[in-house]
Amino acid sequence: MAIQGKTPSSLAELKKLVDSVDDGEGGLEFQWLDWVYNFLTARKAYHKKQQMKKKMMMRVASEYLSQDELEEIERQAEALVEKEAGE
Repeated sequence: MAIQGKTPSSLAELKKLVDSVDDGEGGLEFQWLDWVYNFLTARKAYHKKQQMKKKMMMRVASEYLSQDELEEIERQAEALVEKEAGE
């Protein structure tokens, strides 16, 4: 099976797997799969929120700042990311 995208399956497919493993006793496999599902669901919601926040901030910034100021902010942000990646 070829992996498409970043994950081998969707969250809906993972939820089906979690439900199929649930034997009602809360076994270790179920607990781990349930934890992974909850973690990935929360992570997806977090990133979606961050994308919306960034989009709104960019819209506001583009209304009030010049193109030069926006480019300078972008350069500073890239420098911070590179600095953190190097640590």
